[in-house]
Amino acid sequence: METIETQPALRFFKAGGFNQLCLEKAEDIRLVLDLDETLWVASSCPVKGLDIDEKTLQLIDFDQDGRIRPPEMKETIRWVLNVLTDYDTLVEGRDWLNLSQINSESEDGARLLKSAQRILSNLGRGDDERIALADSQNRGGIFADVKSNGDGIIPEAAAEKDETKQVIRDIIASMGGEQDRGGDIGVSADKVNAFYQAAQDYLNWWVKGYPADQVHQPGYVPPVLETTALSLEDAIEAGDKAEAAVEADTPPPPEPAPNLPERDAAIFPLGADTPAAFGAVQALRGKVEEFFAQRRIAAFDVGAVTFLNFRETDLIEAGKRDEASLREVMLGLPLAHVKADADLPLTQGVNPAYAAALQALKDRAVKPLLGDKDTLTPEDWSALQSKLAAYEAWINAKKGTAVEKLGAGRLGAILRGPEKEAIQALIQVDAALAGEIKAVEEVEKLLRFHRDLFRLLNNVISFPEFYDTDKQAIFQTGYLIIDGCALHMCVEVLDLNAHSAIAQKSGIYLIYLEAKRKDQPAPIYVCAAVTSRSAGRMSVGKNGVFYDRKGRDWDAKVAKVIVNPISLREAAWAPFRAIGDIITGQIEKITQSRQKSIEQQISGSITNLDKQVAQKPPETVVESKSNGGGGMSGMGGMLAGGGVAIAALSSSFAYIAQQVKELPDVYFIYTALLIIFFVVGPSVLLGYFKLRARDIGMMLEASGWAINGRMRINLKLAQDLTHVGRFPKTATRVHYEYLSEDGRTRRRRFWLGFVGISAAIAFGFLWFTHDWEPLTTAPSVTEAKAKP
Repeated sequence: METIETQPALRFFKAGGFNQLCLEKAEDIRLVLDLDETLWVASSCPVKGLDIDEKTLQLIDFDQDGRIRPPEMKETIRWVLNVLTDYDTLVEGRDWLNLSQINSESEDGARLLKSAQRILSNLGRGDDERIALADSQNRGGIFADVKSNGDGIIPEAAAEKDETKQVIRDIIASMGGEQDRGGDIGVSADKVNAFYQAAQDYLNWWVKGYPADQVHQPGYVPPVLETTALSLEDAIEAGDKAEAAVEADTPPPPEPAPNLPERDAAIFPLGADTPAAFGAVQALRGKVEEFFAQRRIAAFDVGAVTFLNFRETDLIEAGKRDEASLREVMLGLPLAHVKADADLPLTQGVNPAYAAALQALKDRAVKPLLGDKDTLTPEDWSALQSKLAAYEAWINAKKGTAVEKLGAGRLGAILRGPEKEAIQALIQVDAALAGEIKAVEEVEKLLRFHRDLFRLLNNVISFPEFYDTDKQAIFQTGYLIIDGCALHMCVEVLDLNAHSAIAQKSGIYLIYLEAKRKDQPAPIYVCAAVTSRSAGRMSVGKNGVFYDRKGRDWDAKVAKVIVNPISLREAAWAPFRAIGDIITGQIEKITQSRQKSIEQQISGSITNLDKQVAQKPPETVVESKSNGGGGMSGMGGMLAGGGVAIAALSSSFAYIAQQVKELPDVYFIYTALLIIFFVVGPSVLLGYFKLRARDIGMMLEASGWAINGRMRINLKLAQDLTHVGRFPKTATRVHYEYLSEDGRTRRRRFWLGFVGISAAIAFGFLWFTHDWEPLTTAPSVTEAKAKP
């Protein structure tokens, strides 16, 4: 009877306002493959900034775009389930596994098992039945007898013979090197081929100018680098043979004479002095041709001579310049004074800026090739160039300039030597080792997934670690101590402004920190959520201490704040704070206005007093003061200004008290309750809905996550994320009299407070229990006479 494999039922738990897959057992991992992706808490997450080894996440990120998405996650799960027969230990998150857990029936599993066994054997532990992540990372022990690492790049250290090492250094110096996996600079097959081809091209060009230099005749065509794959053992044997050839006792070929006398006379008309002659001609070629062209213009139009040469206005302008700018002007002028029939002088009457170059042209080229001449005609110039044309053509045909600095002698020795075969053998060894290296990396990948996969699933598919107050989710980067509380919902921020633009939609009170450490080159930025208590003094510039995942402490300073409701208590007090701010603002406005008026009055009074002192005798000044000039009016105005604010408040309170007094007692209570309800009620209700709408998911969205639903914050989670320390139950309070007041001061404060409170109670009692009659005044004399 065929057995039908049954799949365990899906189990969900509710947290943060939506259902999440319960991943508690290894068999639950298989359920992820068929789970609707809309039921995942997060559809994608970033590779950087999480509390999981970044290299593990990079192995899951197949396209290396810095993000992990569902297809990559599912493919990873399939691969792990395919290569393991027993995957119950995934739940434990350990970095080792038994070899018996690897599935030898699958192709990938069999290859992994063989590689794991070879790793243990190379480490001298062939009888072990367990392999750990550290074993797969011990490349030095695994490949102790091989100096290659399978990346196709051969560093100098990979060669044993000095001659081979020197050739590798020459290749790097000429063609540039490449960095291998170990961080060393070496050469690849492409670099080696390019170097030998450049050396061949350079010597082919060289011997055209030195045909009698038989020592440097190439006679050696470097073979194309073989790409046939060899086994590791065969490749090592071939490398040993090639290295041995370097040490063979064959007599070295003779080196050429240092002066290289045998040159092609057609190319080197002056022998060893030809390059200097050509250099002198090249230095002035443009200016000489310009001079003869200007001479032709002057012959065509005599009036152009003034325009072509140095004019009087130029002379006046040149006198105003410094030496550097004057030289720049001279370099733009002709080599000599341009005339219709004038030849180019080489010594007398030349432009001072070109005098040295013209002298070199005469000494190095004109005199040896044309004879001793003090001037140069157009025909002489053409003849001079003709004599150097072969050398110019030879120079322009040069190839292999990248290796020219090594010299023809060194290049010839390299082409004749066996070092290329030795390097080629090392490359073949490296190519053969590439498969071994890849197999070791596969074992490392399996061990990394065995350690990290289950935790990653519990932070992407569902978030049990976040809602478990005893654990930390992978996106929580640490906690912040500030203003008497600990904020545990902290995420690392790469761009503060970009993050805050999205995170402000979370409805959470957020503070952004700049954290620094002395041993860190740059600060980090962290976003922390305040989820309970009150904002207190958490404002820009407030200092705190941030602790990262490693327990390191950072100096933290608040750089930005996003204000949102924190608790119902704050919401209830919000209207009263607003009213208090309004009253305070009005008092300040009235006081400032009156103070400004008083200052103007005092300033005017002082000005008038100064005028009176200047116009009247001293006794008049005294009289003016006594008559209420500027001095007393300023003081009276100041007192009046202070009274304005008090009068305004007093009249407002008196009106309110009069209206309340006219109400019956029961209506007074109802009125007070209604005022509280209509003032506090809407604020509390609005605050309640805002608090329920808080969404931690928007904080994660701002950090690069893709969250499928709202991550709501309940009261318990809010209190856990913002922790306020409490005194232990076993603690006792000890009273010390630090900076205590003396008995007389305490008694005075007590009696002042007692009298004030008693007076307020008595006033309130009399006001609400007595029917006060309006105060009447006696009629005036005029009114009495007017009555009949």
